Amino acid sequence: MELRQYARILVRRLPIIMLLAAFGAGSAYAFAAGSPRLYRATAHLSVTPSTIDFFTGEAVQRLMNNYALRLRSNAFAAEFAPRVSLAARGDDVNGKVRAVAAPQEYRISVEVDDPDPARAQQIANAAAYGFVEKIRSESKSRSNQEKQDIYLEVFEPAGVPGAPFSPRPRRDALGGALIGAIIAGALVLLLEALDDTVKSAAEAQGLLGLQLLGSIPNSKRTGVLNGVIRRSTGPRYPL
Repeated sequence: MELRQYARILVRRLPIIMLLAAFGAGSAYAFAAGSPRLYRATAHLSVTPSTIDFFTGEAVQRLMNNYALRLRSNAFAAEFAPRVSLAARGDDVNGKVRAVAAPQEYRISVEVDDPDPARAQQIANAAAYGFVEKIRSESKSRSNQEKQDIYLEVFEPAGVPGAPFSPRPRRDALGGALIGAIIAGALVLLLEALDDTVKSAAEAQGLLGLQLLGSIPNSKRTGVLNGVIRRSTGPRYPL
């Protein structure tokens, strides 16, 4: 079957596709509207080496990935939890901190999602500043001097998010409509492939491989065969 034939099938079944797309959009919008809102606060850390060359840059990139893992750990959550005024235990902040390393920019983003925007900001800043102090303390204890090979600082604290990060009903409705349309299109094409009836005189001529002499028009659609011809059964005689 050619591409234009698939397009004709989809156009012919467009009402079904639009119906399922509308159903998907409505379902996604209703689900998103009923979900709790989450606000995302983000603080940015800068990881800068004292000297930049190829080997130092490679080492810093690996170190940043290690920092990101430590930021997400439950052990570190228990350490910075007392800094958060609304949470006194590590269990309250476990799993809330996400760290995304961007080695090309020497930057680590500390992200926190929470239903309370002020709490999200407090946790993100507590994690960022707490981690900087922890790394500086470890560096001093190892070298017993102020000089550091890697300089870590908070160059952009988290602010209070003004709009929820999730859910977004309009975006989710658009995604639901797209998914519904794709499923409907696939279902229409599958049903068309399983249907073995001949729907036109031209299709009968192509299947039989014989010249078409005439056809009996249907009372509703001119040019459509009144009888039903199966592709896999029946004698192959011209009409």
